[in-house]
Amino acid sequence: TIEEPDGIDGIPLNNEYDGKIKVPYAIESALSGVQKPLPLAESLSFESDANGVPIFAPHRVALWYKRRFNLPTGEPTGLDGSFEPLRYFLNFEAVDYETKVWVNGRPVGGHIGGFAPWRVEITNVVHGDMTVPTPEGTHEIVVRVIDSTDGAQIRGKQSKQPKVIWYTSSSGIWQTVWVEALPKQHVAGLKTTIHKGPKRSKSILITPTFDIPKDQFF
Repeated sequence: TIEEPDGIDGIPLNNEYDGKIKVPYAIESALSGVQKPLPLAESLSFESDANGVPIFAPHRVALWYKRRFNLPTGEPTGLDGSFEPLRYFLNFEAVDYETKVWVNGRPVGGHIGGFAPWRVEITNVVHGDMTVPTPEGTHEIVVRVIDSTDGAQIRGKQSKQPKVIWYTSSSGIWQTVWVEALPKQHVAGLKTTIHKGPKRSKSILITPTFDIPKDQFF
């Protein structure tokens, strides 16, 4: 569909989806169940000028995903044995290229780039009284992906017209997507630094990075 569909808050209506896709496989791949290229940008007419001549404007074509999901269950406790509320994150291992995410109809974040993992926190849009799993899924996620595969976009050898050394594009979600439940304060990552020493000796310094809510700082 186009970049800005007709639904509420920029999300497509149910009847605007074309079919199903298997994740995490690019839409161009056979394993996705689609095996079609993402179309190029379109010029669509939405209004006319004073003389009745249609005004055409370029609109980027977007790939839209929608599905329902349940939150991970369980009741973690704090270090003192007390109940500690969870924080919930959506993790994307890789999406090509420009991504925006909605959960339960509310925008929660996005990312630009096709190769690096990233995450968005969804704690504020998943309500405590909706954490009971259901067969169809309690919460709804919508993902919009735009992959023009041209211009200054980092794309390697991907091409809309693959030939010789140029490869077929790999648009959309092409690595795992998963929901994670974490304590309020948690280790968000590790940075590894290698220091060279005398006589070919080496030392490794591992530095953790922490994710602490602003209201938890001393």
